[in-house]
Amino acid sequence: MPVGVPEEAVRGYARWLAEREQEMIDMLAALVNFDTPSSRKDLLDTAMSSVEATCRATGAQVERVEQQEAGDHLVARWPGRGESAPTVLVLAHLDTVWPADETSRRPFAQEEGKLTGPGVFDMKAGLVQGLFAIGAFKEGASGGSCNVTLIVSSDEETGSRSSRKLIEAEAARSQVVLVVEPASGPKLKTARKGVGMY
Repeated sequence: MPVGVPEEAVRGYARWLAEREQEMIDMLAALVNFDTPSSRKDLLDTAMSSVEATCRATGAQVERVEQQEAGDHLVARWPGRGESAPTVLVLAHLDTVWPADETSRRPFAQEEGKLTGPGVFDMKAGLVQGLFAIGAFKEGASGGSCNVTLIVSSDEETGSRSSRKLIEAEAARSQVVLVVEPASGPKLKTARKGVGMY
């Protein structure tokens, strides 16, 4: 049970999410079937337009951070009540290590309780989970208790070179930062390996 969260509230979030399981699967299928290699700005920007439309449909204030070489980044904000409301930052990325046309060879599939396809694990499922977790929270009784900001970057797999300053600036304004990278099994990931460039 999360610390400080009433048990009934947790059950309410769980019910809200369970009722939307097929919506989550459908969103994941759509995202996985977009090819989003880090090197293809055109493909990333097309997929990001889909994420942008989803965020706008939930009432978020959305800023598209345009890039010249990398794919565009997205900042979506769901304001809380009052100027003193704390801010929770949720980080996700849209780019994957898979090349263009990978989805034509291995499109999204659902078989025997497993969802597969390029990027389904890292990290398109994390992005979907993050979006629906934000939805559950904002619909709940505590939904206005804090601001929620979501950053979706397009260059994480290549070291976040164009998104780093954006992420650092938003993190400095936030009280909590959650990264929806996947973990193995029903665990909470509390550390992540890094990348070095020489």
